[in-house]
Amino acid sequence: MSRVQLVNSLATRIGDYRAGDIAPIDAAHVDRWVSQFTQDEQLRVLAELDHILSKSYVRRSDFEAFALDAVTNADLVGDDSCAFWAAARFFNQQLRGQSQGIMLDLFDAALKQECGLSAYSDTDGEGRLVYVDDAVYTGMHVINDLTPIIAAAPKHTDLFMFVYALHNQGAQYATQQLTSRFRAAGKTVNFKWWCQLDLENSLASTSDVLWPSSVPEHQETKDYAASLSHRLILRPGDGVGKNNFFSSGARRHLIEQEFLMAGSVIRSQSQHLKQYARPLGNRIMESFGFGALVVTFRNCANNCPLVFWAGNHPLFERDNN
Repeated sequence: MSRVQLVNSLATRIGDYRAGDIAPIDAAHVDRWVSQFTQDEQLRVLAELDHILSKSYVRRSDFEAFALDAVTNADLVGDDSCAFWAAARFFNQQLRGQSQGIMLDLFDAALKQECGLSAYSDTDGEGRLVYVDDAVYTGMHVINDLTPIIAAAPKHTDLFMFVYALHNQGAQYATQQLTSRFRAAGKTVNFKWWCQLDLENSLASTSDVLWPSSVPEHQETKDYAASLSHRLILRPGDGVGKNNFFSSGARRHLIEQEFLMAGSVIRSQSQHLKQYARPLGNRIMESFGFGALVVTFRNCANNCPLVFWAGNHPLFERDNN
């Protein structure tokens, strides 16, 4: 496709991003954004990002379908779905952000449609607690949300975790930490995770996140790498990830290198980014960054690469929690 076709395709694909909150994303916005990359690679960056976001960008309609499937899925809730939901309580005490409220609204609409129930009803729940959100990245939001409920929780809690996009390392960390905290309080907890996108980010070779295989010959990137006290773990092989977010190993390498170089420039020039804002996204552990590729109509996580949400002209204007 031509440059004009590609910027139009990408603008259309992400057109409902924060609709009503920010100016609509149009072709001119996308064209200006891509100009920060190497001149010779801009067309390939556009083409590959359009491919990636066809799999990783989540529209509102995708969330609606996910909520309806979760409410009625017999493998999860059994043959009598309405009885399951009638005996469930929904967690509604998120400490940061608005994602949970939006997801609760979508679940509420699905429950009313299928069972005449509401996600906002006060029920005993008998230890069955439902947690919904758009995505889990590091798992820290889940931990911070749920830790305060432990003191008042019953002796045993069944936690049903409904998350559209789930990074497996974050789910594992949240499960481990919360299980330990429940145990320390003399209580038990059982997790059941349910997601649409099951994302790999613990194994480099099959990862669904940006995980560079080499350090480019680029001054700002080399300076950033040299500033780290820990050895960088680079990705082996040329795989396209468990969910095939990338069209080929070569195109994955291109995106990782271009996003890494541009993110290193943004980081070197910005006076406002925090310590853990890595070139490829926020991460406490020293690295090139988390590298998340999932963006939803609601917001762009700071675990995504800096070129998505930082700099002078971000692709996705982020709503900070």
